[in-house]
Amino acid sequence: MANISPLRALVPAISQIENPFEFFSAAKKKFNQYLEAGFYAQTGTNAFYICRIQREHRSHTGIIARAAIQDYIQGTVKKHENTIAAKEDKMLGLFQEIKAMVKPILLTYPNAWEIDAFVNRITIYTAPSFEVPFGYETHTFWEINDEEQMQQLSLLFQNRIPTTFICDGHHRAASSERLYEEMRAQNPQHTGKEAYNYFLAAYFPISEIEVHNFNRWVVDLKMDTNTFLARLGNIFNIEKRELQCSPQHQHQIAMYYQKSWYLLSFKDQTALSPKRMSIKDRLDVELLNKMVFQNILDITDVRTDANVQYVEGIQGAAALAAEVLKNDNSAGFLMYPVALEDLIAIANADDTMPPKSTWIEPRMRNGMLVQSYE
Repeated sequence: MANISPLRALVPAISQIENPFEFFSAAKKKFNQYLEAGFYAQTGTNAFYICRIQREHRSHTGIIARAAIQDYIQGTVKKHENTIAAKEDKMLGLFQEIKAMVKPILLTYPNAWEIDAFVNRITIYTAPSFEVPFGYETHTFWEINDEEQMQQLSLLFQNRIPTTFICDGHHRAASSERLYEEMRAQNPQHTGKEAYNYFLAAYFPISEIEVHNFNRWVVDLKMDTNTFLARLGNIFNIEKRELQCSPQHQHQIAMYYQKSWYLLSFKDQTALSPKRMSIKDRLDVELLNKMVFQNILDITDVRTDANVQYVEGIQGAAALAAEVLKNDNSAGFLMYPVALEDLIAIANADDTMPPKSTWIEPRMRNGMLVQSYE
C-alpha cells in the first residue's frame, strides 16, 4: 500500500521574488543562499499540497506529500529505469550540501475515483494558497492542513493504491536511499521518524501523465561512414530522407548522421514479436543499446560511458541535430515514445529499462516546495 504523510514544507516568499523563472531555475544550486536571505519560511504545521501545473495546451493536477523511503526499498514505490552512476553521486552530494530536497519525485498511480473526487472538491471549493509563474507554466498550490482531511487522504492512499510508479526522479530516489543509509548509520538514536526516512513526492494519477521520447546521440562513432552504415544495414532497412523525419511507430528509429536524416526499420520483425521477446527486450531503447551501441560501437554500459549523451524528446529533432553537428563523427537517434502501459508492466515485473528511456510531463520544478532534512 502507498504510505503518504504530510510535511512541514519550506515555502517560497513569492511576493519577494522579482523574477520567478530565474529564481526557481537557480534554486537547486542557490538554495542555501536563498534560505539565508529569507526567501523561504517553514510552515507552522504539517500539510499535504495539491499542485496544478497549467501549461499552454493542458493542465496536470496531483498531490505533493512525503513518501516513505522504506516503500521504495521494499518495492511498493516501483522504478522502471536504471540510473547513471555519476549523476547519482552528484545528486547525493547535493542532498548532503543543501540538507534538503528541493524537487519532488514524480510518481503515478492508477486513477481512484475517491482520490479524484477529493482533489476536485478542494480545487473547486477552496481558494489556492499560492501561485508561482514559471515561464509558460503556472504552478498553483492548495495547502491541506485540516487534520480530518489529511487523515482521509492518507487512508485513501493506503486502501486504494497498492503501488506507485516513478515517472521522473530515479536518480533522486536512488540518492535518497543512499542518504537514508548514510544518515541512519551515523545516528545511534535512529527512530524511523527522522526526515531522512522520507522523500518529497508528487503523486499524479495516470490520467495526468504524458510520456514523450528521450533521444540519444553518440559523441564519436570511432569508425568511418561506410563501415558504420554497412554494419547498420545488417540490422535495419535504411531509408535516406531529404527532410527531417520522425519514427511513426515502435521498432522504427530516425537517425541524424553526416547532416542527413535516415529512417531505420528493424529487418527481422518476426523476432520482435511479443511471443518471442519480453516487453522490456522489445523496447526500441533496449534494442538500440544491444544491437547498435554494444554490438557495433562497443559501448558496453550506457550508465557509465560518456560517449552516449541524451536530449529530451520535448526539445524536438532540431535539438538532437544541433548536438550531433558539434562533432564530425557523431550520430543522433530519435526514438518513438515508450507506451505508459509498457512502463507500468516493466515496473510491475520488478524490471528496469535503460537510463533516459522516457521524458514525462508534467515536470516538477526546483524550489517551489522544499523538504528539509534538518
